[in-house]
This record gives sequence, C-alpha cells and structure tokens, in this order.
Amino acid sequence: MMAKNEFLPFATADGANVLSAEDYQTLRSRSNGFSAGVARSQELNTVWRQASVIAHVVAQFIADTNNSDVADDGDLDKLQAGLIQALSKNVNNTVPAASLKTAGITQLSSATDSESETLAAMPKAVKAIVDNLSGGRLLNIQSFTRSGTYTPTPGTRKVKVILTGGGASGG
Repeated sequence: MMAKNEFLPFATADGANVLSAEDYQTLRSRSNGFSAGVARSQELNTVWRQASVIAHVVAQFIADTNNSDVADDGDLDKLQAGLIQALSKNVNNTVPAASLKTAGITQLSSATDSESETLAAMPKAVKAIVDNLSGGRLLNIQSFTRSGTYTPTPGTRKVKVILTGGGASGG
C-alpha cells in the first residue's frame, strides 16, 4: 500500500485564481505582510499555494522514501524525524562509498598506523604524524668499528641503526 501524504497542495489547477510570478515578486505585501482591510483572494491564494506546494513536495518525499504516512497532525518532532530519516536514506542510497577514483562517503579515522585506502585521516591523526616527522633532522652520523656504547646527542628523537656483518674473525 502506498504511503499517505496529508499535506495537500492548494490552487494548482490551470487557471487558478493566483498572481503571476512577476506580480507576486513585486507585491508589496510579500515583504511587509498583509494590512488590515479587505483581503484580495488572488494575493492570498498565491501565498497559500506557494507554502502548500513546497510542504506537499517535502511531505511526499518523506512518505515515498520512508514508505510511511505523513499526517497533518501538528506533531513537529515526528515530521522532523521523518525528514531526517528520509534524507539519511536518500544520501546513503545515492552517494557511493569513496575510493581513490570515486568521490563519495568515507569513514573518518584518528589512527596513525592505518594502511586503509577507504578511511580518511582526521586532523588529529595528521597532526600526530606531522609532529612525529617534522621534529627530526639529521644531527650526526656515527660509525662504530668495535663494540661500544652509543650516547645520543641532545635533541635526538629517533635513531636509525644499520648493522652490517663482516664475518668471523680469527682469534
């Protein structure tokens, strides 16, 4: 069964008693509101049509997407929840997952050791990596030809060690 939308459009028939778009655009009451006195049906019908048409379209989107009735019962929280649910469904169903070749939705991560190609690094993770890399510079090269103790120079944060074996020595 098709979901029911109780938000109905007003004055949408051909020849409806409404102002032209040009006349409505220049209508002084559009910016100031209507004053006391005789109401002009053409002006009011135009206002009601504009409001009702957009309300109907949004409500129909909610009904169709969520496959649930949209009631004109004044329940703003329910209407808002339905709109959020419909928007979420629509985005999740129409926007693809991001990849190196496709723009889309991606999951964020604060991991600094990830090898994933489907996660996006959060600023915290990027900062941690940059902080880790930016503080380093080559301070010294030391070569050892015999056993000894290495004492790092002040400011050393990392040490790269390359060991090369030379074979057995006679003795």
